[in-house]
Amino acid sequence: MSFYVNFLTYSFTVLSHPADLSAFSYQDFVDAKDTEEPPSVFDYVAVSSNVNLYHENVSFNCVFSPFIDPQNVTLHLWYQDENLSSIDLIEIETNRFVHTSSFSHLGKYFFYISADIGNQKMISLSRSFWITNSLFDKDADGMDDDWEHYYGFNPSDPTDASTDYDSDGYTNLDEFIMNTDPLDADYGEFVVYYIQDHIHLIFLTICFLMIALLFSIFGLRRSTRWI
Repeated sequence: MSFYVNFLTYSFTVLSHPADLSAFSYQDFVDAKDTEEPPSVFDYVAVSSNVNLYHENVSFNCVFSPFIDPQNVTLHLWYQDENLSSIDLIEIETNRFVHTSSFSHLGKYFFYISADIGNQKMISLSRSFWITNSLFDKDADGMDDDWEHYYGFNPSDPTDASTDYDSDGYTNLDEFIMNTDPLDADYGEFVVYYIQDHIHLIFLTICFLMIALLFSIFGLRRSTRWI
């Protein structure tokens, strides 16, 4: 399933030095604000899905407005505030450019697209997507997004898996695994979980104690008979 973002207005930044991108950081593109309405250049900038499985293909799609002749159309990728790569997009039909990649690192990625239009460098606003090992857990913290939404956690923040909201000694990830309430320090829940999780060990321990008790009683009776 694809989604498309319309950039008919406020969709690009014009650079005064078309050949030089080194002075611009990722944050510049995230925070960039246009002071006046620019002409339409980018009709669409799209990624195949907002959440993608690692090692599976992710497609990037850029469509320019008619009667524009874009040159050097380039995809710029960012991951954890680091510039990963700049990749030339392929024109598969008039003014439509695409690129397909797969990603092995889990987390949130950002991208923008640049193009030379005449003597100006046009830059689209940055967009983001996720690479994860589960479509139900986009930040790959081990907790399902629906569960995080239900208890008021942030499904886009992997650090909340290691926090202990109710200060009961168990992290949110522990509570997700145990199917307990991360907002309520109810120690009775953990007793029940421990019994369920160690039922075989508890059963074997009880059997051992009963056998030991029987041997003790039998030995006591034998020793009493010789008195």
